[in-house]
Parts: sequence; structure tokens; C-alpha cells
Amino acid sequence: MLPVLCKNHASVSRNILKRHFGDDNIREFEYLLKKETWLEVFSNTEVNTKFKVFMNSVLHLFGIAFPLELRHGKKPLRNGWITQGIKTASKKIRFLNMIKKQPTLTEDEKMYVAKYKIIYNIYIYIY
Repeated sequence: MLPVLCKNHASVSRNILKRHFGDDNIREFEYLLKKETWLEVFSNTEVNTKFKVFMNSVLHLFGIAFPLELRHGKKPLRNGWITQGIKTASKKIRFLNMIKKQPTLTEDEKMYVAKYKIIYNIYIYIY
């Protein structure tokens, strides 16, 4: 018998960039928006240019008020017990249930679907 190696970790470490949307950050963003003069937006005559200048200004202020921060943490695996085999079998069950509704199915095919469902349910119950 061959041993089967699999990862069974409770969590996966990760580093991600996030923004903090706290009350202080929101107040700072509102203050920066009020402080902005918007003269560059109003001085342009073309609509597309006005929009680009406006969006650049807002995004710049947004970046100041809500800076990206590197967060370290662990993401818990919600369903660590679900193996690749269970995922594959689940996809096949969904496919077989869709096919089972077709009227052109033979009795042998219906028996195969029923037996596969029984085996799948037993397998799920064990894990």
C-alpha cells in the first residue's frame, strides 16, 4: 500500500495590502475634499478632461486619507476537510442530476446515477 501525502493545515499564512476605513480616516477624507479648490477642474472646457482631472484629484486624496497598509495574518480554511476528490465528485453529482432530468435517459443510466449518489453520500458521511 502506498502512503498518501496531503496538506491538512488549519490555516494559510498570507500578506495582503488593505485600506483602513475608520472614522478618523473618513473625517480626514471629508476635510481634504472640503479643502480642495477644484480650480483645475473648473478651468478646463472639455468634459473628458474635467472628468480625468476630477478623478485624479479624488483618487489622490483617497490615497492620502486611506493609505494601503501591509497586513499579516492567517486565513483560516473554512472547509479543510473537503478534499479534491470530494470537489470532483460533487461536480459530477451536479452534472448527473442535470442529465437525470432528461427524458431520453435509459434505465441503466438512471441506475448508474442512483448508485453514484449512494456512494457519494456514504463517502461524505464518512468524512
